Amino acid sequence: MYMGIGAFIVFLSCVLTMLDIVPELRGIALYGLTSIGVGLAFLGAYYVFE
Repeated sequence: MYMGIGAFIVFLSCVLTMLDIVPELRGIALYGLTSIGVGLAFLGAYYVFE
């Protein structure tokens, strides 16, 4: 479940960065959401392989 949520957040971050609707929030979408998504994906992988 965590891996799926993390993958969705990373995908959403990618889409928001490519659309660039609000240029001032590009850094938050690119770095903030990606970091959260990758963290959740790794947490899910940890639980799977534990």
